[in-house]
Amino acid sequence: MLALPGAAALLLGTLLLGRTVMRRLPGSESERQTPDVMQGCQQAAIGALPLSVALYDSHDRLLMFNEAAKDMVPYRYRGKLIGQTFETIIRRCLQRGAI
Repeated sequence: MLALPGAAALLLGTLLLGRTVMRRLPGSESERQTPDVMQGCQQAAIGALPLSVALYDSHDRLLMFNEAAKDMVPYRYRGKLIGQTFETIIRRCLQRGAI
């Protein structure tokens, strides 16, 4: 069996749990979850992690980040972050002198 450090094991366990929960969602058309509900499930799973997590899409746009990440540069600066590219977010931090 592979031994993982505590934080890595917690992250892996949380992600696997979230995947298992999503697979067990009801299957009939009337019970299927909408993308908004699925995103809410992802947000809840990521939000439960004690580690800082930020998710970006394939176009490098920020999709979501958890509470722990809000204490880190570049996510601690309020404003519209979701949907912004990583480059845009970092440039904003540079302009503010945070980096």
